[in-house]
Amino acid sequence: MTSRMNAYDFGASNASGVTPPPIPTVRKPASSPVIPILTTDLEVGVDTRGQTSVTVSLPSVAAWSAANITGLDLVIYDMFGNASAAPITPAPAVGDSFDYGTVTPTIFSNFGVLALRPDPPNKWLVRGVG
Repeated sequence: MTSRMNAYDFGASNASGVTPPPIPTVRKPASSPVIPILTTDLEVGVDTRGQTSVTVSLPSVAAWSAANITGLDLVIYDMFGNASAAPITPAPAVGDSFDYGTVTPTIFSNFGVLALRPDPPNKWLVRGVG
């Protein structure tokens, strides 16, 4: 199977002078008691080995939405299957919240996944947690 490339693959502008947004990245593994999620992250594999818990600090919904106009979900997952011993808890930016209200969607199951979608101006929609 051949792959076609076009000018967008090289960061060029289209005919109307509009440069497409950058392609988000997959980051793995990220290991620390606190892991900042970047607006360029699409998927972050968290290494909880050696930790008792991990907090992932989310960017603001407004910043994520501005950087990811494609509408893709932000995916955070337990890369090595240790979340039952070291849960992964997302922390929204000041002024943001989850659509659960005051309940925080935490990954407690080994190899669990959390998918979040921004709902501007300040809410994260929980698309799945396991």
